[in-house]
Parts: sequence; structure tokens; C-alpha cells
Amino acid sequence: MEFGSSFGGAFMVGSKGNSLNDGHAALGLVHYAVMSEFTDKEGDRAAVRDEHLAYQGRLEAEGRLFCTGPLLKENGAMAGIGLIIYKAASLDEARKIADGDPFHKSGLRRYKIWPWKINDGGIDLKIRFAAGLFDIE
Repeated sequence: MEFGSSFGGAFMVGSKGNSLNDGHAALGLVHYAVMSEFTDKEGDRAAVRDEHLAYQGRLEAEGRLFCTGPLLKENGAMAGIGLIIYKAASLDEARKIADGDPFHKSGLRRYKIWPWKINDGGIDLKIRFAAGLFDIE
């Protein structure tokens, strides 16, 4: 299967011809990893958090957000660092997405960003239509 080809009317992504996989059989799919942490700036974090969550909801609906969530300490408490994985065409586009986050725009958080190449792992999805159930493993 060639990278970004059509199969039975569905868009499929494969590793053949993808220069990012360095000859490895893995997909070599690139997303962008953001580590976001609080700054010392004072402000209404709760109000900005609501705007931040709405922004991420829009990104998810647009298909530009792979996953996101807080990092935790060993005891389960919040570490104050968020991990965000964006789906973007380039590092510049991913930076623009991160710059648009209300936490970053307000200066209450700062971020670092890296291209992230996915080589291994997987997601199993089970859907039971009649039961109205799904399970992600």
C-alpha cells in the first residue's frame, strides 16, 4: 500500500514510500509533541482553563488533536505539566496551533515542542453496534 492511497473508497496510510521511516517497516507517522507547563505569571487559571479545554475540543473536532492530558507524579498528584500531541503538516503549523492555545496566549503556560515519529504500538478498537458499546484497548 502506498503512502496516502485509496482502498475501497477509504483513505489508508501505509509506510511504503514514506521517507520518514528510515527503511524501517514501521509507519513512520509524524505528529508533534508539546510539553506545556505553568509559568510564574499571575492570572485566573480556572477561566483560562475553560477556554483551553474549549480550544482543544475544537482541535479534536477538526482532527488536529491526537491526544492530550496531564502528567502525574508517582503519588498520582498533578505534576503541572501537560502533554499534547498535535496532528499537523509541519512543525511551523504545530507551533501556530500551540500559540493559539489560550494558556499559551495568556502567558500562564509556556511550551516546548518536538516532532514525534510513531514507530511502534497500536490501538485496538472494538465496536458493538447493536449494543451501542465501544472499547479501546
